Amino acid sequence: MKFLTHTIITITIALFGFTAASANTMQSADADSVALTEKEQQELFERLEQGLIYGLSSDVYGVVDSALFNAVHYKTEYPDFTSERVKEMINDLALNAKTHTLRFKAYLTLAYYKNQSEFSKSGDLAEVIDNQDQNRVFYHLQNTVSSDETTVSN
Repeated sequence: MKFLTHTIITITIALFGFTAASANTMQSADADSVALTEKEQQELFERLEQGLIYGLSSDVYGVVDSALFNAVHYKTEYPDFTSERVKEMINDLALNAKTHTLRFKAYLTLAYYKNQSEFSKSGDLAEVIDNQDQNRVFYHLQNTVSSDETTVSN
């Protein structure tokens, strides 16, 4: 039963990611002709927030890991996207996640959320976002943080 629950959660998170990705693709394709209205943008941000909250609160390592990647991806694609709940959950993961890897990825994600402008100095993050190699974006964030270009403050 627990396996079935984890499988359903994983599939649901994947669907949230595809929904956001398809919305992003549609926006990119129509960026020259149609911009999102404020209402559409707010609805999109609410869906993104719901998907992230759901993924970040999972007990499944892979779901949380993917949610952290999605958090960086969404913030890169939609710099105006903000959510205090998401930041609080990422902060909690940075402090209390079960594995060092998740804690470090959460720390890097939180650093990006708090200092997005500082990370733009080290190159275009959108270029390293790769759905096939999700760790690539975290390597880029790590290199930026470790090169002392960015400091994280609470």
